[in-house]
Amino acid sequence: MAFYTEVSEQDLKAFLAQFDVGAYQSHVGIRKGVSNTNYDLHTDDGHYVLTLFEPNRVHIEDVPFFMAYADALQKGGVSSPKIMMDKQGHFVRELCGRPACIVSYLLGKDVDKADITPDNCRKVGATLAKMHKIGADFEHLKVNRYSLEKWNGWFSRYKDTLNKAKNGLGLTIYMLLTELNNSWPKDLPRGAIHGDFFPDNVFFRNFEISGVIDFHFACTDLFIFDLAIAVNAWCFDRDIKFVNERFHALVQGYQSVRPLTPAETKVLPLMLKAAALRFLLSRIEEYANNKENAAVTPHDPRSFIKRLEFFTNEH
Repeated sequence: MAFYTEVSEQDLKAFLAQFDVGAYQSHVGIRKGVSNTNYDLHTDDGHYVLTLFEPNRVHIEDVPFFMAYADALQKGGVSSPKIMMDKQGHFVRELCGRPACIVSYLLGKDVDKADITPDNCRKVGATLAKMHKIGADFEHLKVNRYSLEKWNGWFSRYKDTLNKAKNGLGLTIYMLLTELNNSWPKDLPRGAIHGDFFPDNVFFRNFEISGVIDFHFACTDLFIFDLAIAVNAWCFDRDIKFVNERFHALVQGYQSVRPLTPAETKVLPLMLKAAALRFLLSRIEEYANNKENAAVTPHDPRSFIKRLEFFTNEH
């Protein structure tokens, strides 16, 4: 989540008149995250989250996919925000020149990265596998705009700055991209994936997962790549040291719901490096494009340099 576009009380009241969600009480910007504008919204009917999809972060034509995916997860038994329809049966309306939607507020909170346990990871793995089983039957298709083609473009644009971040990093990434360009797996299980399954997008309540949020990276891609993203996100401690107990718990939890195929197991080491590379390059772009006094603080790419180094040395 993030906060870019200012929404006045007057504009929001007019927007809310199109929905049956109660009368306006208050709204406060949510500054956590980097993608879209989000507000904590209170009405006399309840607590909601208002999202405005930012054109510089999201392709507007992709918004229906995000909405349909969230709806499919909820209907499939994975708790996710309920998207509120307007009085004409639409999920998305325009607000301040942005496509916008209102979703229910999920109870629970994300786990602090320092407090993640193997039990958390086991439940995360099982939930992700359940999402993939739903995603396998999801009829909508959307290209992954943050896959290999995008990584090649990022590398070309920022390769001169990579060695400033870490000596030899440019060569490491060049060699990995060459490997990925030549051997990206194709004939593996695929479907709708979350694409950003990080701790801040998974809520826990009473030690159980209470909901999954933020679908702006959802797309159609390999399930094993989505699993690799989750490993990168959940299996390193606050000092960016790999925690084997978390890894084994996450994979065991996943396979308790959806067993990996032998081909997926074989390619997992490569996908772990690919997922580390994807988020390293996107964070480098965030820093390169960050403006002074911006409303959003960019993610530090150094944590993913360490992840990439770990997976490169291990595999």
